[in-house]
Amino acid sequence: NSADEFDAYVKKENIQLTQTIEPSIFNTDSFLTGKLPSLIEYAAFCGSFQIFNYLYVNHVHITESAWIYAIHGGNIDIIHLLETCKIKPIGNSFLECLIESIKAHENEMTSYILKNLMHKEEIPSEISMQTLKYFNFELIDRKIIDKSIFYDLCEYGYYILVKILLDSGEVDVNLKKISELFF
Repeated sequence: NSADEFDAYVKKENIQLTQTIEPSIFNTDSFLTGKLPSLIEYAAFCGSFQIFNYLYVNHVHITESAWIYAIHGGNIDIIHLLETCKIKPIGNSFLECLIESIKAHENEMTSYILKNLMHKEEIPSEISMQTLKYFNFELIDRKIIDKSIFYDLCEYGYYILVKILLDSGEVDVNLKKISELFF
């Protein structure tokens, strides 16, 4: 299995389990730009439960930032292990995890966070705007598409929706103040 292969490689190359991953031109995910993830964070990012668990069993410290890497990895078993270990996310809030799951289009993670990790009162009403901002079409709530978000639609490049709103006559672009657009 991959954990056995990883163990053999780590021992052969004398790799410290606490070391970080250096940037590589072969890694094209913008999430990793400017970051030096630890091996355990990188295993979470890759969704490799076997290697994540191997590192955990070998007493590698799991930091709160592992949550964000695990969101990107999309492996629910890693999320369950973080929960079992009582690792809290950055700031002890799952809001950043929720936003990151929307941003990464990890919609199963989004659903899991909403159903299991956050209380309804912790979810800001503006969260649906994150689906627009990050072009997560699967999660966009059609009920929010109206003149009140005209500016956001323009900002995020939803030109077809902007055109539909303009053609509907709901938005008057000749108004002087931006607040007049919405009231």
